[in-house]
Amino acid sequence: MALTCSEPLPPILFSVPSDPKPDTLFQVFEQPFHVSSTALKMHSAFFRKFLDSPDKAKLPSHSGCFKYRWISSIDSEGTWSLVCYTPDIEKDSQEGTNKLKSDKATEINAFRSLMSAIHMYPFDVTNVAQLVLLTGLADYYCALPRLSDALYRTCLRNPHTIAEIIRLNSCVTLEIAAKLRNEVLFKECAAHAINPWGNPAFRHHAFEDHRLKEILQITYGNLCEKVVNIQQQILLVQANLEPKDLRQHFHRASDNVLPGCLQSVGLLPSTQKKINLPAYFRGLSNSRIGLPPGFKDVIAPILSNNLVLAGSGTRTDAAGSDGFYYTYFLCTKVPDESLPWDLNDMDW
Repeated sequence: MALTCSEPLPPILFSVPSDPKPDTLFQVFEQPFHVSSTALKMHSAFFRKFLDSPDKAKLPSHSGCFKYRWISSIDSEGTWSLVCYTPDIEKDSQEGTNKLKSDKATEINAFRSLMSAIHMYPFDVTNVAQLVLLTGLADYYCALPRLSDALYRTCLRNPHTIAEIIRLNSCVTLEIAAKLRNEVLFKECAAHAINPWGNPAFRHHAFEDHRLKEILQITYGNLCEKVVNIQQQILLVQANLEPKDLRQHFHRASDNVLPGCLQSVGLLPSTQKKINLPAYFRGLSNSRIGLPPGFKDVIAPILSNNLVLAGSGTRTDAAGSDGFYYTYFLCTKVPDESLPWDLNDMDW
């Protein structure tokens, strides 16, 4: 979406209760932002350091209500950043010596979300590209802790949208969660990245941080161990079934469920079909054929749902049920001690 500059755009205003009148002007391309230096200095180490640095030009006393004025500047690589206003920089910006390689409207919207996070205003994230861009801005302006905290509120306010982003981009979102040190987001992404069963997403992603893949490999290994234990318990139940009619009931239930699970697996040749174990266990759990006493309690742990954002409790959010999680186990959780950051660090 292209922005036109035929008429000046109205400013986007941000303030805080202790500083109700914005004292800082950010001109991001054609879009002015009137913001609070109090919030900037509190939540961004970048602005805390550079707003009042001696090498920055001071606005003259007759410059109006703004104490600080910064404008966007595009570098030779086509990326932009805010720089302290000077007439020369403004002239270069107007002449357009360098061209922005990304979309202005997208950049402005991302910056607006960052200002929302810094000033504790609500904002929404609708796709992974927006989340990547927003995190990059927060990283540059040293505001990752503030954005991480703000995302908790975004997740609580709109959990299904965030859950959909994770479902479609679990590994990319996991990397973002690690950069933000966001525990809820990280654990939710990990639970998705070790799925679908038998072909987990993390095996097909090139992680920049090797620790993330190691965490996922361990988590997937723990899941495999749980599955093996459940299968062993099922075999023990079958071996100990008495009288004969109980064994027949169990085999009837298994025979009814198994064909559908075999048909559900990928594009494999018919001679190489595998069992979709999440669907198989779910099918047994939902079977109306009389199963041995306590059998459903045996398989219940592997079908449990530890998701927070996507775990709304509906049928389609259940492991092995029709819907997105048809081939997923959702019973795993990354323990706090395995998170790739120090939980005691308050600033980074």
